[in-house]
Amino acid sequence: MLLLILALTGLPFTVQADELPARQGLRALRAPVAAIVKEAAKGEASDMAEMTKAYKEAGAAWQQVTAQALDLDQYGIPADRQAEVWREVRMMGMLMGYMDEATKRGNRVLMLQSANLLMPTYEKLSGFLDSIRAPVSPGLQFPAPPKEMGGK
Repeated sequence: MLLLILALTGLPFTVQADELPARQGLRALRAPVAAIVKEAAKGEASDMAEMTKAYKEAGAAWQQVTAQALDLDQYGIPADRQAEVWREVRMMGMLMGYMDEATKRGNRVLMLQSANLLMPTYEKLSGFLDSIRAPVSPGLQFPAPPKEMGGK
């Protein structure tokens, strides 16, 4: 809301790259992905209910990643690397889709196969989106929110 007010008033502002929804969603995605991978590592002894529970948390976090159009320029990804990033976004989306099907069907094999690729894909995508720490829209300035609002 504050950003909207600043934009309408013409005051300069900067959105920090860490505040962008895809980065926040990826941070939220880490724990459920780790839980899925940990449970899947048990192989046939893995608990499908545990993986399904973790998948539901991962699905909510992935929704946050994909909630807005992913403008890679906004994340500071150079044009020559954007195709590579999009490949990882598509791969992660595909894995989330496979896990969705696995949970609907109760298909342990599909869940285990998807989980096997999940962490490497997550790490690549997270690495791309975390590689640039510069603020978005250089030149525009936005003061940090007060501590009581979660600022520094």
